[in-house]
Amino acid sequence: RYWEFRMVLFGPERCFLPMTLTGAMQGEIANMIMWPVRQFLPVKDTAGRAILVFRPELCNDDKYNVEQQMMALLYQIEAAIEDPEVRHKGIIFISHGKDMGLNILKTKTLFLLRNLINVIPVHVRAVHTIYSSKLLPKVLEVLKYFVGAEMRWRHVWHYGSEEKVLQDLENHYCLPRRCLPTEVGGDVVLDMGAFIANRLELEMRRAQPY
Repeated sequence: RYWEFRMVLFGPERCFLPMTLTGAMQGEIANMIMWPVRQFLPVKDTAGRAILVFRPELCNDDKYNVEQQMMALLYQIEAAIEDPEVRHKGIIFISHGKDMGLNILKTKTLFLLRNLINVIPVHVRAVHTIYSSKLLPKVLEVLKYFVGAEMRWRHVWHYGSEEKVLQDLENHYCLPRRCLPTEVGGDVVLDMGAFIANRLELEMRRAQPY
């Protein structure tokens, strides 16, 4: 299923190339920097899980299509699971509910995201939607038909003031401020450009003959 999914995203020209920025991801660097819709933080939570941040305000399917977004996400997940602790303990998703609209309910987006979750060799342990309106969970009930019951029950909605939400995340979900992006009141600055630069350097070192 993994290779079938890669074929859907990358097509026959790039499907079987190495999952590097100059291999399967060639031509995607500028888009990843310009539209960092989903990005891992450079730190893990206190339970050792990788933290993926979803920024719905950056979604613009006309300029950065869903397939490209999923390519970037798959690349980042494969980079994250190079860490043995992440492979064992899994990843969590965080999204800012204040900026989340019905545009995320597009069938293609949900279909590809569900398939991605089903083929990646790591568990998604939880999905946190922060500062959501209380109406949004009811609207997003449709998600259960696309992501399945297990993922639905791992979805946690956080309401209230910033201080209340941040306390709840730290006290109950292993997410103190030092493990959260500045967009939701944390201390970590998201920088896709720095991530890309670090990955390029790493991949160049790996490509060098011994």
